Amino acid sequence: MNAEERHRLHENDLEKLTERVRPVAEKYWNIVAVVVAGLLLVTALAIYFFRSQAAASSTEWGELTSALTSQVPTAEQFENIAEAYPGSPVAVWAQLNAADARLRSGLDLIFTDRDGALRDLSGAGEQYEQILADRSAPPMARERALFGSARVLEATSDGDMTRAISRYEELIETYPESVYKQISEERVASLENKSISEFYAWYAEQNPKPADLETPQDGPSLPLPAPAESTTGEVEAGSTTGTADEGPNLPEIEFPDIPAPTTESGSGAGSSGASEIEFPPLPETEAGSATGS
Repeated sequence: MNAEERHRLHENDLEKLTERVRPVAEKYWNIVAVVVAGLLLVTALAIYFFRSQAAASSTEWGELTSALTSQVPTAEQFENIAEAYPGSPVAVWAQLNAADARLRSGLDLIFTDRDGALRDLSGAGEQYEQILADRSAPPMARERALFGSARVLEATSDGDMTRAISRYEELIETYPESVYKQISEERVASLENKSISEFYAWYAEQNPKPADLETPQDGPSLPLPAPAESTTGEVEAGSTTGTADEGPNLPEIEFPDIPAPTTESGSGAGSSGASEIEFPPLPETEAGSATGS
């Protein structure tokens, strides 16, 4: 069989296969077309979705970065970002930074405004707990939330350090490679000291307020009395008034005499009332002793 005959047989086989497939293809062609069109639509939607997500994610992180780089970032800035993108990764980090901002504010006020400090620390503690309860929060965010929560529990303690120590130890155990491990271990050792817990117990009973810190300079100053003029231009000793040019005179104050030092024997300067002080002789130097000899 030559090549031409083989080619003719292949063509016949192809025609037979086409005739068999044609009825099936005509019957299911619409279904196949719909499936293919559906796959193309799903692919197009997926591409659009991921591109939209990437653009939205870029916007979200841009807002967070802008807040972080502002001159004085506030908790409200981060909270607004978290509320604008709920359930997103950027919302977790925004909430974490809001908690950190409230923690810093609370610690700054702890010795000057107890009510304000407790308000900020309480808000920070609630936000840290929300992050720890979020199973989708990344490990790094949970690590920071643990440390922040421990600091809140320590700062608001009434002397019972059990909860604060437990939270520090949880951080050490859960994240043994944490950058906060060393300071957490130091805090545990410190809080186990009885004197530290006694201080926190004492301070929990204190209530410093901004008004307590006012100094006399905070209020209005009283005017000084005008100096009284003398007809003779002279002022008596001890008078609190003077001429207009000289200003008021201060009263004369007599200081008591300094008692004369006494010697060990009770004689000499002490007995005679003199004011001389006897000093012990200085030790002779080598040069002096050589000269004397």
